[in-house]
Parts: sequence; C-alpha cells; structure tokens
Amino acid sequence: MRKSLFVVAAMAAMQLSCAFAADGEVIARARVAFGEQVKLSCSRNVEPAWIAPEAVYRYRLNDTSELHVEGRRGVIAHLCALKEVGRSTAAENVRFFPTLEADTVFVQYDLVPVGGPATSSRMLAIIEMRGDRIAGFTQLNRSPESLEALELLNAGTNGRVPGEAK
Repeated sequence: MRKSLFVVAAMAAMQLSCAFAADGEVIARARVAFGEQVKLSCSRNVEPAWIAPEAVYRYRLNDTSELHVEGRRGVIAHLCALKEVGRSTAAENVRFFPTLEADTVFVQYDLVPVGGPATSSRMLAIIEMRGDRIAGFTQLNRSPESLEALELLNAGTNGRVPGEAK
C-alpha cells in the first residue's frame, strides 16, 4: 500500500513539475512578445516578428460590444493608433500568470500617465501564443484609449487598413 501511494505521489509530482515548466516557458515567450508590442515603433513600415500573421486582438468597449481586429497588418495599424491616442502613457507593473491552457497566459499591467497627475488604469488581458508570436490578445476590461484609437483609425483610413488596396 505504501509503495502504491509513493508511486502515485511521484507521478503526480512529475506531472506538476512538467506543467510548471511549461507555464514558465510560455510566460517567458509572452513576456518577450508583449515587451516588443509595448516598444512598437510605428514610424517605419515593418512586419514585426512577434505577432502572428493571423493574429486577432479584441478589446471590450462596453457591456455589449467589443473592438475586433484581425490580421498582422490590421493589428499593427490598431496598435499604432493606440500609441497615437495614448502617447503619454506607459505600461508599468507588468505581471504574467499561467492559465489552464498550454499556450495562454494572463497579463496584468498598469497604464500610467507619463508626467501627469491623472490616474492610472489597471489592465487585464489574455495572451494566446503560437510559438514566439502573439496569436490572440483579449483585453478583459474597458479602456477609453481603445475606442479613441478605433475612431482615429477609422477617421484616418475610412475603415481601411493603411496600405490596403482601395
């Protein structure tokens, strides 16, 4: 009986250690990709390697609607619009947490005004990784910057992704 319990305990420990190792590995990949997202330079025409070509980004706008952006080019255009709207904010206190999905993590961060007295916003999102690339980003709470970025993007491009054929 003791031998059986020992074997079961050893097997459970091995499975848990594999799960924790996988969690640490996906968190490391997400940390690098999210760091690149935060540092995105919109001044040049680039195809960032940290975002999957078929990426989907979702932002909650209110209780019944969300902003849904698909494809690398669309996501980059949206992220650049977000940077334009929120250029005086910085992501600080970034923390990553594992989920029950193998290639998915939670990220929590604060959007902090740079040099201003305004209050910071605590953001919570789910990042789905495909290898070293972000394949999905779902912001779970509302951000005024998301709606402003959507309006800016639509006003500047008439709803088209910059560079798309007319």
